[in-house]
Amino acid sequence: MKFFWGLLAIIFIKPIIGIVKFFWMIISFAVQLLFYKILDWFFKLI
Repeated sequence: MKFFWGLLAIIFIKPIIGIVKFFWMIISFAVQLLFYKILDWFFKLI
């Protein structure tokens, strides 16, 4: 029974980790893009 619960946990946790990694990738990309836009705008002001 313990093995079954372990398997169930792996089946449920793996996709969650995948989703989190995917969202982290998108968020970090968006933040980088925003950061470059702000820097670009900042240097245009100077």
